[in-house]
Amino acid sequence: MFGWNIRICICEKAMRLLSLLFPFLSFILRARPFAALVGLFLQLTIIGWPFAAMWTLADLVSYQNKSNFRRTMKYLRQIEKEGKVKISVGYPLSN
Repeated sequence: MFGWNIRICICEKAMRLLSLLFPFLSFILRARPFAALVGLFLQLTIIGWPFAAMWTLADLVSYQNKSNFRRTMKYLRQIEKEGKVKISVGYPLSN
């Protein structure tokens, strides 16, 4: 398990570096072709490069958060099916 976390960390750092250097390529790897075209246009203009890099990094963080949330929910549904835990949505009405 420990080795898997290191690989994920290295992959995330590589994607962030890729997002800074080649913003359009980061969008292509995440299957967002229209954003990749806009990112490529911004990247071709030297003035737009920092804006494309910031946009790509913000989008990458959002993508990773959504991915982590989906993975967590999948795990919680799995253990709920096994009967180990009961998942309730929302806040409890009483303490």
